[in-house]
Amino acid sequence: MSQQTAAENDAERQRRFLATLLDNLDVGVVALGPDGTPLVVNRALRRVHGIGEDWSAAEVTQAVAESVCDLDGTPLPLSQTPLLRALRGEHVRAADVLVRMPGVPDRIFVSHAQPITTSEGTRLGAVAALHDVTAIRRAEGFRDCEQQVWQVLAAAATVGDAAPATLRAVSETLGWPHGELWLVDPLTDTLQMTGHWSTAEGQCGDLHLDPVTRGVGVIGTVWATGQPLWVPDITDTADSATEQSLVQAQTCAHTRLHTFLAVPIRDGDAVLGVLAYYCGTREQDQDLLTVLLSGVAAQFGMFVALRRSADLAEQLLRTRNDFLTLVGHELRTPLTSITSYATMLADDPTIGADEARHMLHVIARNAGSLRTIVDDLLDLSGLEAGHLQLAVTEHDLVDIVASAVAAAEPAAAANGVRLHTKLPKRLSLHGDPARLRQAVDNLLSNAITYSPHGGDVRIRLTARPEMAELRITDSGIGIPAGEHHHLFDRFYRASNVAHQGFPGAGLGLALVHAITALHRGDISFDIKHHQPGASVRLRLPRRSRTPQPRLQGRQP
Repeated sequence: MSQQTAAENDAERQRRFLATLLDNLDVGVVALGPDGTPLVVNRALRRVHGIGEDWSAAEVTQAVAESVCDLDGTPLPLSQTPLLRALRGEHVRAADVLVRMPGVPDRIFVSHAQPITTSEGTRLGAVAALHDVTAIRRAEGFRDCEQQVWQVLAAAATVGDAAPATLRAVSETLGWPHGELWLVDPLTDTLQMTGHWSTAEGQCGDLHLDPVTRGVGVIGTVWATGQPLWVPDITDTADSATEQSLVQAQTCAHTRLHTFLAVPIRDGDAVLGVLAYYCGTREQDQDLLTVLLSGVAAQFGMFVALRRSADLAEQLLRTRNDFLTLVGHELRTPLTSITSYATMLADDPTIGADEARHMLHVIARNAGSLRTIVDDLLDLSGLEAGHLQLAVTEHDLVDIVASAVAAAEPAAAANGVRLHTKLPKRLSLHGDPARLRQAVDNLLSNAITYSPHGGDVRIRLTARPEMAELRITDSGIGIPAGEHHHLFDRFYRASNVAHQGFPGAGLGLALVHAITALHRGDISFDIKHHQPGASVRLRLPRRSRTPQPRLQGRQP
């Protein structure tokens, strides 16, 4: 064997050893010749940029140029990449670059690059090594994100105030285009969307998702199991509830969504809600991302628990004060009349028959007022505690509303209030007709009581495919700003009602709310109603559903 052949064989052996070594490294390695032509591209780097084994030097260069970006996602000119900077003689240490490829998650790499020179200083080319630090940078980003979340929560007065900013911080840290926050409503035993964020539209105004039932869809599954859920590609999920959520999310995000991750929001063993995010690509770092998102969920769980404790303390204080007001006026006033007239009847034998009948009538009327308060209290406590069960049957809600309106006509006429109805011919519904009549009676009584002489009360019942909607609008004194969410609390009376001397115990709306919740419905006042008066909307599911067995959250 000639010396030349031996040298060639030795060079080939070294080349193969070097190629095998480079291809077995997890680190991406690339080397350029003096003219910028790629000479060495190991297997790890080919995977990073999607480079085929038989690609030409020009194709390799184009693939790198199209995928390398700054950390903000801006395409990085090829001349500014660490490797080309090294080819010009620069020693580059720890330069972060982002590699963005279609259909796969963005990856962050730290690059070290330096020129290759002879001992005399002649430049032969350049070499660069890229280490995948995506997990490290994500963890660092989440530490910053957690600080942002703490600041948001510290400044927020309510859970609703904190939700958008928290979701935005996580979306920007993850680079995922859509996030949602769901919290458990203990009154309806459903998950209600509390906030959402899409990178395309922020708080997307078109997102209106129905409440989620335990165990239904991906969100309901996380609630039921209390465990995180990772779906590599949610477009492969078949159930209708998940499909509906996905369509709404994609509409807001303005992009196709794939990977889904949701984690429970906890307070000890209790699941308070679900934090859910959608990614526009098929993500891979399941364990890391689950841990990071669970940390944010733990922060939010602490905040929700603290806010609910503070709200409960405030509610208990308000309930105590309102109860003292009830005792001091609504109970003591009729008791005083009853006691006074009873004493006079017992002690004064000169009282005539007509005067005695008048006193007895006053005693009976005040006793009736007391009986009504006691009955409402017992009904409310029994419904909330689950001692009173609903007698659910299929019935016509139109009949219930029409009969309630007919019964309210005399009171309306006495107050000079006109009643206007717009009812369908029939609206079948599963529910307790007696309790629903009780709810409608209370709503009509309020509307008539607070409307002025010559005022109008409009009652409209609308049949929807899955829901019945009753709206009662009056032209009365209205609701002071900021008090809408207190109106269904036990003993609460709006400030303008109390100041203008309207009688009442603050139990009627609380009772209506309890009846509505037991029917898995919802009731609310329209805060956008700017005309004189108030507008209340009661919605009830038409299909038969298991009634809520026990209510929590509004009783003192």
